[in-house]
Amino acid sequence: MNVIEKHFDSSKDLILLLHGQEASSNDWIINGGFINGAGLTDGLTDSQFSWIAPDLYGHGSFKAEENDFDPADISDELWPVFLKRSADTICNLAEETVKKYGYQSLTVVSYSASCHVAVRIIKHKLSVPIKRVFMAAPCPEREYDDEYSLHNNLDCFNNRKCCFFAGTRDEEVPIDDVRWFFSHIESDDKELLLYDSGHSLPEKWTSDALIQLGKNL
Repeated sequence: MNVIEKHFDSSKDLILLLHGQEASSNDWIINGGFINGAGLTDGLTDSQFSWIAPDLYGHGSFKAEENDFDPADISDELWPVFLKRSADTICNLAEETVKKYGYQSLTVVSYSASCHVAVRIIKHKLSVPIKRVFMAAPCPEREYDDEYSLHNNLDCFNNRKCCFFAGTRDEEVPIDDVRWFFSHIESDDKELLLYDSGHSLPEKWTSDALIQLGKNL
């Protein structure tokens, strides 16, 4: 599993970056990647915020064990495997990193399908608190109404700082679902930033995220 990371002694919070489906950790540092991630990681580094970006299961150098695993179209059968193996491995990595550098809290930033991995990570109950959850192009998936749908995991978001970035013309996720999901989160510190875009968000989401990440540290 490839892991890209930057650490600073002054940072007490570790930002965990989760890439989207069909991508890899490299999308957080390559200009023009569909997540526009380089703008975010460059800004985090310039501000001396510590961050770590691992590959998800079956993506990048984190090879899937199943011959029929397709990162472009993860089957219903392999979806739980993808979530569990991604979350278990990343949680172990996070615990090792926290122990090595002495971080006191975590912030999780996810893009698209990795929002479901983020939920699994939150449910692991790590040794340090996850105080903030940021989701770009989140996928509530209300129509599936299964255990992985975000609206069935609202407790993961309650009483945390939550910030979501969504396109009003998202071709994959109805914006009304995002608004509904956001409205049902019980938190006094939440933001929903909307863009005139599709599922691939404009570069501005990264500068907006940097502003939000710089608050209340």
